[in-house]
Amino acid sequence: MKHIFYFIGIAFVIYEMIWLLNPKDQVEKAKEMKEEGKKNKGKKWDDYTDKYKSLLKTKGLASLTFTLWMFGGLLTFNWLAFLLKIAFNFIVIAPISKLTQYSWAYTGLHWFNSLLGFAFGLFVIVNSYHLKIDIYAWFLGLL
Repeated sequence: MKHIFYFIGIAFVIYEMIWLLNPKDQVEKAKEMKEEGKKNKGKKWDDYTDKYKSLLKTKGLASLTFTLWMFGGLLTFNWLAFLLKIAFNFIVIAPISKLTQYSWAYTGLHWFNSLLGFAFGLFVIVNSYHLKIDIYAWFLGLL
């Protein structure tokens, strides 16, 4: 089970790397998804456009998988790292994203978040299999 969990983590790292390499394309896809969502608001699944269905299947499935992975990480040895990453996304990234929707600052912010996510994913995987750093004990030692 641990191997499957961290295999999903590898997929997360690859996704973040794609975001790092093509930030403008990713922002355009997000903008397109929002526009399609407005067009299809209030409709049933069968009435959605094929373009929107395709976007939901790819982006929606990836987002759901990574969200579950992040919250599942709270049950692992690296729980504090996952908690910090989730808190950072909710407290810092989400409010600033709403203020800067689809501007150059939005692209830069999400590029930076992907850089952190890439480093986070690599650290969590390497820490689980090789380093075995107890982040909680390390954090308590700082206090």
